[in-house]
Amino acid sequence: MPAQQSIPERAALRESLGIGADKILALCVGRLVAVKNIECLLRAVALVPHPDFRLLLAGDGPERERLREMASTLGDRVEFLGKQQGLDELLQASDYLLLTSRKEGLSNAILEAMAAGRPVIASNVGGNPELVVPDENGLLYSSDDEEALAACMTSLNDAPDLRARLGRRDGR
Repeated sequence: MPAQQSIPERAALRESLGIGADKILALCVGRLVAVKNIECLLRAVALVPHPDFRLLLAGDGPERERLREMASTLGDRVEFLGKQQGLDELLQASDYLLLTSRKEGLSNAILEAMAAGRPVIASNVGGNPELVVPDENGLLYSSDDEEALAACMTSLNDAPDLRARLGRRDGR
């Protein structure tokens, strides 16, 4: 289980990624394949009004170039990191995790985010609702609904106290 970083350690992690303390940083982890539904995520990012929002996509796959082209209209809001070894530092630097899959088992990424004290926004498919309890440790939305996903993202972007509460293991 990853240990919580101190505030200076977290700030140094974010700085190493070129992310200032004033930015909201979301992380999405997974292969860039159709079932992960990154298209829906990119459409949702376009709807998120927060000017200081950034999305990191950690993973690689056959959809990478098509998704990069799609994301090119979003300016510097989206960064493709490629395949990453170990996600502890990325989770510690992030404000929340996104999992947008159309199908999913019991996601290790969700478990790692929870262990790192980060809330999760996940599609309401497969094993996700077994792990993500709305308003306790994250938010769920209907798969393929970019407006609902954008609303969830906006809720967490606009409310640091909500992010903190959902990131705590006890949900209080």
